[in-house]
Amino acid sequence: MHKLSARNPARAALAALACAFLTSAPAGGSAPKDVAFDAPPDALAPLTPEMATLDPLATEARCRSFLAALYHRHRALRSNPAWAPDDPATGPLEWVLEAFFTLPPASPGVRAADAAAGDLTRAYLDAFGPGNQADALFHDPLYRNDKSVCDGVLGLPQD
Repeated sequence: MHKLSARNPARAALAALACAFLTSAPAGGSAPKDVAFDAPPDALAPLTPEMATLDPLATEARCRSFLAALYHRHRALRSNPAWAPDDPATGPLEWVLEAFFTLPPASPGVRAADAAAGDLTRAYLDAFGPGNQADALFHDPLYRNDKSVCDGVLGLPQD
């Protein structure tokens, strides 16, 4: 028996398993084609005032994700070289900058609710669609609904 396996049988078993895995891996080193990486989040249900009263911490966490998604969208629109700095399509999102940077830090309960909910910022960005359709955002029912609920939760300024 080898010295390594005599001293630590668990390590020897792990080394044997790794060796077997590496010898059976595909030659190209690529992952199998049926493996899904970073699955998209489920569709968001619109926020309701009842949700806000039943679980205020989860609602605040979701509203913070809503605001973060709008901030990222605003940054993407502003950094697009095809858009002029004074383009009216980004004008209605100017309130996001002030709201995003003046929002106080989240409480531990809100941070826990945010961690439990998953990546809602990405879910909002996916739900809002491509960033090159800035005008469509303001007619989106999810945006209008969640903005009205989050106005009361976070005290957001009007568009």
